[in-house]
Parts: sequence; structure tokens; C-alpha cells
Amino acid sequence: MSFIEKKSEKINRAIATIEKEIKLIQEYRTTLIYETVTGKIDVRKYRPPSKFTNANSNKPK
Repeated sequence: MSFIEKKSEKINRAIATIEKEIKLIQEYRTTLIYETVTGKIDVRKYRPPSKFTNANSNKPK
């Protein structure tokens, strides 16, 4: 097996893994939306984190 074939195989395995992960995330998203819409999950009190909050915001200056 040549160098290029070995590298191609490794890349193809990585692509396959990522594609599986994407599919699982899409399934999770679909399930989460379904359960929210049907009332199985209560999201009325959910507040998304501020996009400006960071880990250093509580440190004294």
C-alpha cells in the first residue's frame, strides 16, 4: 500500500466518522424540536447565555 493510499484511507475514515456525527446531531436536533413542540420538554424559563459572557468576566480588575 502506497503512502498516498494510506493517507487517503485515513482521511476517508475521518470523513466517515464526521458524517456519522453530523447525522447523530441532526437526529438529536429533530428529537429536541419534536419534544419541545409536543410539550415533553418545558423551555418557558430557558434563557440563552449572553454571547458577550466569558470566563474572565468574574475576575477582579
